[in-house]
Amino acid sequence: MPTLIYCVAEISLNIRTPRTGVDGMAVESIEQSGLRWFVSQNPHTFPVGSVREEALIFYRVLDEIFQQTAIIPFRFPTIFSSEQEALAHFADHAEEYSSALIRLRNVVQMEIRISFRVPSSARSDSQTKPTGAEYLRNLHSRNAALEAAANQLRDSNATFTKGWRQTGSAESIRCFVLIDRSIIDKFRIELQAVTIQPELIARLSGPWPASQFLKES
Repeated sequence: MPTLIYCVAEISLNIRTPRTGVDGMAVESIEQSGLRWFVSQNPHTFPVGSVREEALIFYRVLDEIFQQTAIIPFRFPTIFSSEQEALAHFADHAEEYSSALIRLRNVVQMEIRISFRVPSSARSDSQTKPTGAEYLRNLHSRNAALEAAANQLRDSNATFTKGWRQTGSAESIRCFVLIDRSIIDKFRIELQAVTIQPELIARLSGPWPASQFLKES
């Protein structure tokens, strides 16, 4: 029957499996290829209810397991047509998942979103259409401000971070930070003490599974 996969973790006897998941189905754990996979099986097509509501349930299941151990989460909904197809996928990818889980065993991902307090579209002079040269200068200036703030936050917390990756645009930058699970509160306190340019704001969220660091490069 169709099999929905939530995540994969290292085998541990201490992981409490959530009782129910998407569509009210039981959450099962399957030990395969030296790893523990969390799934729900349903004879009907997933999802039966509201996609948004079922997605929230899916992420609640992920969070319950992530609070206990490192996981590699799957996107919602990742569905295999049968348990046999799911087991074949597990076997084919067990080595790469196992390697990542060992490397990320005691760490979590935090996210810092840096953005302008006033978006460019809401600036008071937006009624005057800039020339091409003015637009490029403004774009360069905004990119430089965001990059400078990201560098400042990265450098000020260098002793805590085990990895840093970022992606962004002219309006915002998302910084993904890898830290030890044991220093989450300390990291939050240290980050709050950093002052960036007044026209910018930095919002911290997490901890999350270290999805941005599954590959080492």
